[in-house]
Amino acid sequence: MEYDVTPEALDALIGRHDYFYQRVPLPHGREIKGKDREPLMKKVFPADFKGKSVMDVGCSLGYYLFVAEQRGAGRCIGLERSASAFEHVTDIRDTLGSKVEFHKRELGDWDEPVDYLIGFNVLHHVTDPLRMLHRMVELTKHTLLLEYVTPLNGKYKRLFNVTDAMMNQPLIAVGGLHKPDGILTFAFTPAAMMKILRQHIGVEGDIQQGVSPELDRRWLVWHRP
Repeated sequence: MEYDVTPEALDALIGRHDYFYQRVPLPHGREIKGKDREPLMKKVFPADFKGKSVMDVGCSLGYYLFVAEQRGAGRCIGLERSASAFEHVTDIRDTLGSKVEFHKRELGDWDEPVDYLIGFNVLHHVTDPLRMLHRMVELTKHTLLLEYVTPLNGKYKRLFNVTDAMMNQPLIAVGGLHKPDGILTFAFTPAAMMKILRQHIGVEGDIQQGVSPELDRRWLVWHRP
């Protein structure tokens, strides 16, 4: 899908808000500046989403959904609970003339399964990450794409020496309250994530994991058999 929008409309969009977190490439060589998430996208996204439904939980500025839409996704859905991020992403969508749906809702309030479910860098922002992970699996018809924080995060490395041997054990690190939202921070070793999915949730099928471009994180792709 190509967006039919003028350079002047994009310049007005860029100047309208104080954006944060994600870089969003725009037509006519414009962009919303932020953290570049393209390296992760290239590692885990398929070449096309033709006719598939795609949901991004905690979608922020919608970067991954706009990519999926341009790669042929039939329906794109973003869930975002932050009021400011929701305002920004809907403005981006409307300016581009995109058909991506954005909802200011929690994952627990959503009942409709999707082909591809994206949960990048969200598990450590909730009070019950295992419940969220279980719900993500339930709603995934085809492929689940995750990025999660590991104990290699600087917050934990300041407290103890994280060794390779520890990363190979099924360990979960629990941080303190993260102000101002008061949310706990959780970090998982790859072995812990695999054990949760296989033994606690009972998923079958192929699970792949790798080092994220954010080196204290890991990506995970699960294909439902």
